[in-house]
Amino acid sequence: MLGVFILNEYVAKKTLGAGDAILTALVIGPTAALLFAAWWSGLLYRREKSSTFLVFGMLGRLSLLLVAGAGSAVSFTAVIAVATFLYGAIVPAANALLQRNFTAGERGRVIGLGIALQALTVIAVSLLTGRLYDWRPEAYRLVYPAAAICGFFSCLSLARVRFRSRPGEPNEQRLFAAGLGTALAAALRRPFAGAFVLLREDRGFRRYEMGFMAYGLAWMMLQPTIPVFLVEQLHVAYAEVANARGLIYFTMIAVLSHPFGRLLDRVGPIAVSRVAFTILALFPLLLASAHGVGMAYFAFLVFGCGMAAVNLGWTTGPIHFARDRDSAGYMGAHVALVGVRAIIGGPFGIWLYRASGSPLATFALASALFFIGSLIMTRGDRDGSCDGTRCR
Repeated sequence: MLGVFILNEYVAKKTLGAGDAILTALVIGPTAALLFAAWWSGLLYRREKSSTFLVFGMLGRLSLLLVAGAGSAVSFTAVIAVATFLYGAIVPAANALLQRNFTAGERGRVIGLGIALQALTVIAVSLLTGRLYDWRPEAYRLVYPAAAICGFFSCLSLARVRFRSRPGEPNEQRLFAAGLGTALAAALRRPFAGAFVLLREDRGFRRYEMGFMAYGLAWMMLQPTIPVFLVEQLHVAYAEVANARGLIYFTMIAVLSHPFGRLLDRVGPIAVSRVAFTILALFPLLLASAHGVGMAYFAFLVFGCGMAAVNLGWTTGPIHFARDRDSAGYMGAHVALVGVRAIIGGPFGIWLYRASGSPLATFALASALFFIGSLIMTRGDRDGSCDGTRCR
């Protein structure tokens, strides 16, 4: 799935001729849909989550079969956005699975190994897909349905994983529909109430989210800007995009995810996130200096180093702050803020690029925001946010 998705913007730009508005919508639409993760987590709280993988995996992933009939950038973007919105329920459920089935001392190594194995698959898929698109651009009509089938079977696999029960807690292995009507009514009345409560009451979690807000605004500013920069100024081919975003980027993910996972088990998600944001501050500056694909490749190497650490800090932070409670609420709030960042950062990044006439303004501001995120995490780490308790 991911090996196909990393070429989304380039299919829209190079094959379907998407303008800035559609390209920005493609980038921020799926991510902005994550705003509803807080709503999904309210429905899932203390309910059986295995069925979530099956129901929403089927709806969210199999809907990508519709890409076969998408002949314009608008219809292509619409299908991607709908599929991502439906898949948003999977994220809190998957986080709860990690919380239940792995201890804090082993979680980083396990997630790091999983991400490394995922990265190796993504490298192979993205390289093959990039070369296929260079040979026959309209092949996307077949590639996305194939990815839909793979995505569904991944969710089917997750649905078969049993959740370990906590001692003294009621068994959550009951029908997904049990009590769903009551939860749905409450979620519709106050869809984000739980997220606001967590952010207000848990100071450590709030500071963690502030750091990720600075990082995420920078990240989202770059997402619509990078494909425009690579296509319009560096004139990259699909294969070169696959080399940068597939081979180079995910090689670093594969190599560094397990070492960063071991580091996370020792120092916690706050410290790992601080390291990640510091590394990422270099990425947009390197990309801005690129006058050929060689420097772009080096920039994506640095990007992969930073994101290997971000992936771990992002995934385990909500579990860290939830401690023994159901992490679905924390993860829902965490993912919902990704949607907020997408709505703000994506349009602003491409607007700044066009208004200034140069990518340098967007890239420089993104670098500054990454560094600010690192400073926020440094303060959180000093205040004791990574010692297994709430921030003092």
